[in-house]
Order: sequence, then structure tokens, then C-alpha cells
Amino acid sequence: MLKIMLTGATGAVGSELLPRLLSDGYMVFCIIRPKGGKTASERLAAITLHHRAIAVDGDITKHGCGVDLHKLPQRVDKFIHCAADVRFDDRFAADITATNVGGTRNVIALAETLRVPELHYVGSAYVAGDAKTFDEQPVGADVTVGFARNTYEATKFVAEGIVREWRSGHTSIYRPSIVVGRSTDGVTTTFDGYYGFFKGLHRLAEKFRSGALVPKGSIVVSTHGLELPIAIQAIGTTRLNLIQCDWLADTMAGIIALPARGETYNLAHPEPMSVEDVISASLAELRISKVSVQKDAPVRSGDSQVAVIQKMVSSGLARYAPYVTHSTRFICRNAERDLGEDFTVPPSITPEFLQKTLRYAIDVWGSPR
Repeated sequence: MLKIMLTGATGAVGSELLPRLLSDGYMVFCIIRPKGGKTASERLAAITLHHRAIAVDGDITKHGCGVDLHKLPQRVDKFIHCAADVRFDDRFAADITATNVGGTRNVIALAETLRVPELHYVGSAYVAGDAKTFDEQPVGADVTVGFARNTYEATKFVAEGIVREWRSGHTSIYRPSIVVGRSTDGVTTTFDGYYGFFKGLHRLAEKFRSGALVPKGSIVVSTHGLELPIAIQAIGTTRLNLIQCDWLADTMAGIIALPARGETYNLAHPEPMSVEDVISASLAELRISKVSVQKDAPVRSGDSQVAVIQKMVSSGLARYAPYVTHSTRFICRNAERDLGEDFTVPPSITPEFLQKTLRYAIDVWGSPR
């Protein structure tokens, strides 16, 4: 039986990938950091109770990933590194760097200690930065990227470079775009990226509806929802590349089953929705109307409550600006080439899907206190 070491088993990608690895017959050792008063075993149990999924106490930011080598198997066939800090806030730069760069170094060091022959690394399509086009460069080839727009992109670029320099085994590099919930039911285990963009607006709307905030002036609460005459600074025609986590996990599992041979896989949607359509569909689910999308910074409103809320919303959404004002065209050939007839195209991202996955997020978030 082949044995796999996995990081990030509780994340959006890892939690979808793990059941597929178990279904394919692997024994999977999951390095999990105790968190929130829960042990590694308890956190794993929330994902699966399968007898071939084994929790390993650890922390990738620590030397040797913080694991007890005596509790690991003598032979590991593949090491899959999914764990990452996906926050865009540069105020967390030290933590993001420790996880994405330091964690990757620690994973590689552990892989060398265990003499693992294959490393499968989950990076990000957005190591491209502000590049217009981004290809799938094999290990050994030069990687040309644009300017990194935040610490997340910069650290993921450095981490991928570390993986590319590894010579103790063979690698596969996976670059997903923006990961969202399952295509079937919208479920996800994490609420970063797309969800983070709308969470603050949801909280704001719920405060008005609950009476915690009293609408004044041109802000109106009715049975139809919240009329909120503010602007979101974005370029409506920009394409937002969202990819469902179940398609991503299916595709990755198929590639992982193949021998790693230094290939890179851009795993992005061939037909991404426009930013304007994404915002429109999502605000409809939140029952928020009168919001406009404009390229230029919003002009200060003469309505004092609107002005305050506009400033608050603009500040909260500023970290997402690179993704709603610039599109990169991701070239995606390698997955289809290597999987052949087993390759499937990503399911469509539709307004109906976005509303379904956002509805799930809202159920999890609940109402603000």
C-alpha cells in the first residue's frame, strides 16, 4: 500500500483531496496543527473517520514540521504540501511568510529526511502577479511573472522557487486560481478569497435588518432587502477566475496518481465570469441593491451615513483590488494532456452557483451579535 504525507488536510483543497486519496487506496498521514482547543486527531475526525487517514501532530512553521519521526512510517511514497496562509493583509506579513516560505522549506527538509521520492506542491496561479499571460513552466525552466501585489503572492512565488530547486526527488506543481465551494452544493470548509469579499457586506446588511444600525437618509431597509447607494471600486469587465474545489481535487488526484516528472499545472477556469456579473449575482443573494461598480475611487457622498459606510467598505475591500481590476490569462494545457480521457473541463461558474455557495457561507456565518 502506497503511503502519502499530506499537509493542509483541513483546508479548502486538502479536505476535498483527502477523501479522494483514501478512495484511491492510499494510506494518508496528515500533519495537522492542534488548534482551537482541538487535537490533530479531533480536527481530522471532522473531515474523515477513515481508518487509513492518520493524524500526525505537527506544525509546518517549526523545524522538522514539529513531528515525532518515530510516529511516521519508514517509507513515504509521495509528499503533498497543501498548507498555506492565504490572507492578503500585509499586516500579517510575518505570519504569512513563516507559513508559506518557512513552511515549504520545512516540508522539503522533512521530505529529504524521509527520503520521499515525490513532492506534490500546491501553489497559486497568482504567483503570476500582474502578468497579462501566464504559462505552465516545467521545473528547470525560467518563470517570468509580473509584479507581486501583496505578501501572499510574493511568498507563494518564493515558495514555488524553493520547490523548483529541490533535486532530491521529482516534483509536480499545482497552481489553482481562486478556490470556491463544491460545484454540487457550494459547500466549503474555508471562507477566504471570494467569500471574504462579501462577508463584510453581509454583516453590514444584517446589522441594518436587525436594527443594530438605524438607516438614515438614502439608505433604506424594506422587505425587499437593503438599498445601499455606495460604489465598489472595480473594473466590471475584469475576469475573476474562480474554480470549484471538487473539480480541483478530482483533477489533482488524477495527476498525483501519475509519476511526478517536474511538470507545472495551471488549474484555472477557461471561461471566468466578469467581476460585474460576480458582484451582481452575489449582492442579489445578500439582498443588497443600489450598489454600483466603478473604475474610479468613489466620490464622497453628501449623505453622512452613506459617506461613513462608503469609507468603511472601501477600506475593507482594498486588499482585493488587484483581483477586481486586473485579469491574467492562464494557459492550462498540461492537466488535459497528462490525464487524457480522464480529464474533465471545470463546471461552469454561474450566478446560480455563486448564490448557492454564498448561501451556504451565510448559513455558517449566521447573524452578527
